[in-house]
Amino acid sequence: MSSIIQGLLTMRKLVFTFFAVLILQIHPLTGFAASAEQAVAGCVACHGDKGNSVAPIFPKLAGQNKKYLAKQLRDFKLHLRKNPTMEGLVAGIDDKTIDTIAAYYAAQQIQATPTPLPDEDEDDEDDESDSNAFSNTEELLKTGHELYLSGNLETRVPACSACHAPDAMGNPLAGFPSLKNQHATYLVATLKQFREGERKNDSTGMMHMSAKRMSTAEINAVSTYLANLK
Repeated sequence: MSSIIQGLLTMRKLVFTFFAVLILQIHPLTGFAASAEQAVAGCVACHGDKGNSVAPIFPKLAGQNKKYLAKQLRDFKLHLRKNPTMEGLVAGIDDKTIDTIAAYYAAQQIQATPTPLPDEDEDDEDDESDSNAFSNTEELLKTGHELYLSGNLETRVPACSACHAPDAMGNPLAGFPSLKNQHATYLVATLKQFREGERKNDSTGMMHMSAKRMSTAEINAVSTYLANLK
């Protein structure tokens, strides 16, 4: 079942990417855009209207802090953050357009999309500590809440709230992202990328250090908690 779901998500990602490229042929992100709407025209196919993506594999950009968004776009452009689609999309845009895009999405309102208990990954079926770790969603959310606010002293997982704030709205001055109401699917994938060293564009290495100490069950729990945070 997990392989079927993964296949469907991959197919959906390919479809969204196709439409993103198609839109960019009409509204290319080259040079300085005349308006914010023009600047983000190529982002809508994947990231949704006003930054509220429908497909959970694509992050919501609405309400994200400007400094973080601008850094991610520049990291894609400099190939410090790896994603072939994003690296291609931002290759031709200048710093002013990057700042325009970041400011536009920072000014939008994120929409909450409640997330159910995530399925176990096929890759983790042999990990007894993760298999059937939670009996119900209430237990999952409670664990995620505790991890986010206090971390895990036994495994030295630091509290997420130390950088991302107790309300999960991030730290705009420091450039730490808001996590509140982000898609759980995207958060799970991102934490696993940091854990495995596939993503390395956090300047201090804090995310890799934190994520590598987290079990898959903990990643699922904190991601689902954040997606459902009120």
